[in-house]
Amino acid sequence: MVFARELRRVRQQTGLTLVALADRTTASKSSWQRYLSGAHLPPRGVVRELCELAGRKPGPLLALWELAEASRHRRQPPAESGKPPAADDAEEAPEAPPTPPGPAEDVSEATAPASEKARTEQARDRSGPARRRPAAALSALLALAVVGGALLVWSDRKPEGLKPGCRGADCTGKRSQPNACGIDGSALLTAAEREFDDRTRVDIRYSEGCDASWARIWFGEIGDRLEVSAPGQGTQSVRIADKYDAEGYLGTPMVGGGPGGVRACLVPAGTDDRRCFSST
Repeated sequence: MVFARELRRVRQQTGLTLVALADRTTASKSSWQRYLSGAHLPPRGVVRELCELAGRKPGPLLALWELAEASRHRRQPPAESGKPPAADDAEEAPEAPPTPPGPAEDVSEATAPASEKARTEQARDRSGPARRRPAAALSALLALAVVGGALLVWSDRKPEGLKPGCRGADCTGKRSQPNACGIDGSALLTAAEREFDDRTRVDIRYSEGCDASWARIWFGEIGDRLEVSAPGQGTQSVRIADKYDAEGYLGTPMVGGGPGGVRACLVPAGTDDRRCFSST
C-alpha cells in the first residue's frame, strides 16, 4: 500500500519510537502500529500531526490519504437497497400472448408487451456501469498523476524553503525534529561518531540551518544515559527508559553551536563509567 509505505517513511524521519509518537500525537501506540502496518487508515488530523513532527508539508501525504480513502470505499460492499429482486432472479409468471396489432397500428415501445419493455430496461441498466467505467478509470489515472507530481515536488524541496524553529543558543534544550533542525534540507552532518561494545553507537549531529548540535544513541540498553555539551551552553541529556527507546535511536535535546567543540558522553546503565568523545 503506497500510503502506508510513505507513512512509515515520514515516521522514520521523525526519529521517534512508537511510544514517543503516542506521547506527541492524539493516536495511541497500538493505533500507530495499525496505521504503519497498513491495517487501518489514520484520521486526517493524525497525518497532519506526523508531518508537523517530521517538518514536512502535509499536502503530498494527504493526497495519498485521499486516494487510499477512496479505494477503501470502493472495496466496501454496496448497502442493501431494499428493492425487490431483479426480474432475472425472480420466478417469472406465465405471459399472456400479445394481441396482434390492427392494420393501422404501429408497434412502438409504448405499446410493446410488458415483458419486452422490462428486458429493454434491464439492458439499459446493465449498460450504465459499463459506460461509467472509462470515466472512473480516467479519474483514477488523473489522481495518480497528481499524487505522483506532488511526491516529486516533495522530494525535490529546496533547503531555502525550510524555516527552523530556533537558531544557535535559542535551540539549547529544544528537540531537533519539531524545530526542523533534524530533517532533510537543514544542512545536516555527522560531526563525530563512536561505537561501543560492538552494538551501541553514539554520534554527534549538527544542523547548519539551526546552528545547533545534539547527540544520538543507537541500540543502547535500558538505563543508558547520553549527555551532550558545548562551550557556554551547558549539558543536555537523555536516558533510555524502555525497550521501545532501545529499538532504534534516541536523541538528546540540542545545544547551540557546533560542529566543533561539541562533547558527547555515554554513561552505561548501572555504572559511573563515562565514555566521552568530541567533535573537531
